[in-house]
Amino acid sequence: MDWQEECIVLGIKPFSEKSRIVTIFSSTFGIVSGVCNSNKFAIQIGDISNVSWKGNNIASLGRIVIENIFSPFIYLARNAEGLFALESACSLCKQGLPEGAPHRELFDQLRQLILGLIDEQRLKQYLLFEITFLAAAGMGLDFSKCAITGQKGNLAYISARTGRCVIKEVGEQYWRAKPDHVFKLPRFLTDMSVEPTNEDILAALNITGHFLRTYFCGINGGTLPLYREYLLSQLRHNNTGEVNENWCCCQ
Repeated sequence: MDWQEECIVLGIKPFSEKSRIVTIFSSTFGIVSGVCNSNKFAIQIGDISNVSWKGNNIASLGRIVIENIFSPFIYLARNAEGLFALESACSLCKQGLPEGAPHRELFDQLRQLILGLIDEQRLKQYLLFEITFLAAAGMGLDFSKCAITGQKGNLAYISARTGRCVIKEVGEQYWRAKPDHVFKLPRFLTDMSVEPTNEDILAALNITGHFLRTYFCGINGGTLPLYREYLLSQLRHNNTGEVNENWCCCQ
């Protein structure tokens, strides 16, 4: 089997003195690993590269040749948020996706995140990546309509069990009775024209984090990438105040 495609580097580990095992994300073939013998340049996590892969089948450890297109690390020396977002996103894909299964929409979302890490919208892009990851993992969140009434407007809460939204009147009943069963919904999640505050991003990441832990429970006991925790800590540090507890539940 022999193919060539633009891919994203997700992980690197030593294999021998002059080679490394590189894990890549391909739009067509999903998560794939191969031995890379080239020492002409430094391979970094998050690199967007042209990859030539050759092996017996997609599940085997093939041989790969990498030609770098774009490396985000040169822009992240003074950008802790961007670095943590990059490492977290790549770790989620590497740890949470099965090998050899294509996820084109997630690949495109990760590529868009990498190219926009120096942009002011990087945190919003990272949040959209996590939402897309959950959809690819079969745990998609539904922000389109109320799960009870079918109403498309006035969505204010999301179920911690189903990931479906409800309108304010319905959600407040659950909030009063069982506050650990629902999350209050930041408005920008249902209206992307709204610019989120730092607190909105933290609240949204608390929601996606709940569902990510549920998904990863069967993989590694619910432990999420350490860089995701670094990102949350950085956001809390940058925030002018503590996260409003009314925005968060199911810690």
